Amino acid sequence: MRTLFRYIALLYSVSLAVASSALAEPSVIDGQWRLVSALGVKVPDGASLTFADGKLSGSTGCNRFFGPFVVKDKSFKSGPISATRIYCHERRHIDRTVLVALETVTVFEQTGDRLVMHYEPGDKMLEFTK
Repeated sequence: MRTLFRYIALLYSVSLAVASSALAEPSVIDGQWRLVSALGVKVPDGASLTFADGKLSGSTGCNRFFGPFVVKDKSFKSGPISATRIYCHERRHIDRTVLVALETVTVFEQTGDRLVMHYEPGDKMLEFTK
C-alpha cells in the first residue's frame, strides 16, 4: 500500500513539472496595447490588443477577437484568430484589416511604449502604443 502511495505521489509530481513547463513563457510584448494605425492609416480610438500567456485578445472598436500567438526573438506567429461578427458600417474596413494583418505579420519591433508589426522589415502593417 505504501508503494502505491509513493508511486501516485511520484506520478503527481512529474505531471505537475510537465504541466508547469508547458505553460507559455511571458513574451516581451505581453501587456495591453492601443492600435494607432493599420497599413499606414490612422485608426479611430477604441481598437486595442492584449498579449498574455500565449494568447491574444482585443477589439477593433466594434468586434472582439482572440487567438494564440508565439514570439521567438523578433519573430511573431498568430492564429487562427476568431472574432465576433457584429456589423459596424463605420469600422468595417478596420475589422478586416486588423484581423488579416495579425495573421500575416511575421516580425515586430518593440521600443518602450511602441510596438510595430511587419510582414517584412520596413512595411509597418500595425502600429501600437501603450
